[in-house]
Amino acid sequence: MIFTTVGLWINYSFNFHTVACIFVAIGCPLLLNIVTKVSASWFGPKGRNVATTVLLLAYFIPNTVESFIGRNLIDASLVLSIVSSIIMPLCFMLIYDKPDFSPTMS
Repeated sequence: MIFTTVGLWINYSFNFHTVACIFVAIGCPLLLNIVTKVSASWFGPKGRNVATTVLLLAYFIPNTVESFIGRNLIDASLVLSIVSSIIMPLCFMLIYDKPDFSPTMS
């Protein structure tokens, strides 16, 4: 998430699209691969499929928001940069490494 946020701010501030894409491309595999780890650690066998689906669909929300906002006259890069900058510290403060008791032994 740090790489994605840095890439968004580079894109908005300096218009270095190639450099911004490199930062976002570094962060994308990390965000996509963490989904199964989160599902296995935090959810039981019945909830894993739903959790994995929701987390993978959440990955595409910024693209959807950007395409919607981009049609209007608001600068989508600025909005996504601000939202990402607000969410990133909240994630670091509120999300634990793992639960106290794992739902299964996976």
